[in-house]
Amino acid sequence: MATKKTTLKTKEERAKYKLERDLSDIRFVAKSPEGRRFIWKLLEDHDVFRENGINDQIESNRFEGRRNVGIRILNKITTAKPSLLGQLQEEYSSEMKSEEIEIETEEKQSDPLSL
Repeated sequence: MATKKTTLKTKEERAKYKLERDLSDIRFVAKSPEGRRFIWKLLEDHDVFRENGINDQIESNRFEGRRNVGIRILNKITTAKPSLLGQLQEEYSSEMKSEEIEIETEEKQSDPLSL
């Protein structure tokens, strides 16, 4: 019996170590704008911010499976750095606004009738 407790404790210690390493990795990646863009894209690709409106059961299950993985990633992200999600959202929003302005500017410049 004592052997099982030691083994279980070792497994718990390994699990705790791996979790802390994962959280540290997330913090490291989140230090750079490139890393934060990667994290945001990962969350988007896993449909974290979308609702399941799919009527087909098989496709719906696929969506929910992908989303479940994304939510697990999101949970690790918010555990690693609670303010990170807000930062990701702000940076994404700012990037989208910049792209809109750039597109509008290009359209105006290419329109021969614009003043």
